[in-house]
Amino acid sequence: MKKRISALVLSSCLLAGCAGQGAAATGETAAPSQAVPTAAPQSLTVNGLLDTSAAVGALELYAQAQNVTLQNSFETETADLVILDAPPQDDGTWKNLAEDELLAAAAQRAGLDTESTVTALPVGQSLYAYWADNRVLTELLQSDAALDDLRAATWEEWFDFVTAVTHWCAEPGAVQVTLNGNAYTLPAERRETLANLNGVFAAQGPEVSGNSGDGGVAENTPALYTTALLAAGEPLTEENLTGPLNALEQELRLEDANSAWQAGIADLWTSKYLFQQGNALFYRGYLADLISDSGAALSSAQKDALVWLPIKNNLTEADIANQRFNLAGLMNYPILANRAWLAIPADADEESARAAAAAILWLYTSKAGESALIDTLDLITPWGTGSNQNAAAAMQAAQVTAGILPGAALDQTQAAALQQAQRGLYYEADGITLRDGLWDEDAAAAWRSAVMAALGAESAEADDN
Repeated sequence: MKKRISALVLSSCLLAGCAGQGAAATGETAAPSQAVPTAAPQSLTVNGLLDTSAAVGALELYAQAQNVTLQNSFETETADLVILDAPPQDDGTWKNLAEDELLAAAAQRAGLDTESTVTALPVGQSLYAYWADNRVLTELLQSDAALDDLRAATWEEWFDFVTAVTHWCAEPGAVQVTLNGNAYTLPAERRETLANLNGVFAAQGPEVSGNSGDGGVAENTPALYTTALLAAGEPLTEENLTGPLNALEQELRLEDANSAWQAGIADLWTSKYLFQQGNALFYRGYLADLISDSGAALSSAQKDALVWLPIKNNLTEADIANQRFNLAGLMNYPILANRAWLAIPADADEESARAAAAAILWLYTSKAGESALIDTLDLITPWGTGSNQNAAAAMQAAQVTAGILPGAALDQTQAAALQQAQRGLYYEADGITLRDGLWDEDAAAAWRSAVMAALGAESAEADDN
């Protein structure tokens, strides 16, 4: 019998090991009383359909259930429905969903304020972390106990481990690594489980992003900056954000220097495919994206073996201005963040708006829609329900209870600006030519400046004035 659980909205105390606050649980919210429109449209045009995220997976399940043909649009202006990384600003570009009675009820179910303009509705939350196949990880470290120590490893231990595995991929040999103070030895020979492994990280650069990107520069940006934002705290200042951004850059450099695509994999292969094929040890992204069968589908055995590892920015205690969090919390926990948002262009005609609303309402108000979100895609719904029907969903539910970091709350303008800033790390100044090797300090400085501007960090000069 399927059992559903209520997701927890955890305080920073539980998330990061600080003191003074407890956790609060949100109960399951009843579905709106209004019925889903019975006449589904024949087609739905979506901007972002060539993505391989859980949002696409959700719309594909809707289309299958309602016999709707999905069509991709490369322009938001010609789409019925748009998939976004974050909710857009109220700038007249998007319909106010609160003005529609049924969509307003859906927004209320998601906990949004319908007295204000609602530009988009969230698809659901998912854990964001590095993901590994525990069978591969156990074989590589030759111990069932290694996972907890790898999660708790210091930055220095993490860096040495990543570097050692890269060298091992090129030339296997019995090499000792230290994780959380405990010693582990990589196998002397390449065993069958490790046959395809040729890099640590699934490629995350722009070679694998764009319309078909799985976790590349074009996606995941709000969640990627979560740890830096939590460390900096509020009000956000350039002084407080500089150290955390430097820490994030060190992790991105570590990824770039130890990625499977740099070990001989074709540049245009996606990161999810690299992980699926066993070429990469870690995939950075959302659990729901890995679970989704959009793009390179994982096998059932791979899905059941998924385990998370924290994204370890090279933080120190001195980098953390936010007193609500400590170093262990920011280094050792996964992130729980909204995966995607659905919005309707303001210029959509009545038929287009009706087609878009039908998809949203199917996800928000029907049992089949909720099951698609929690049982198939392993999302936690915007109204706080999840599932333990499979191993990955049960693992996520247990971790939400044990502790997570709350995803960064950014709008789409900020998310897009961060994406553009991050492209500067991988492309030359012309924005077209890929960098030959790792970015230089000039590019890093430009990236930090662009990120500061995107996030609206206050300068010391502004404070003085």
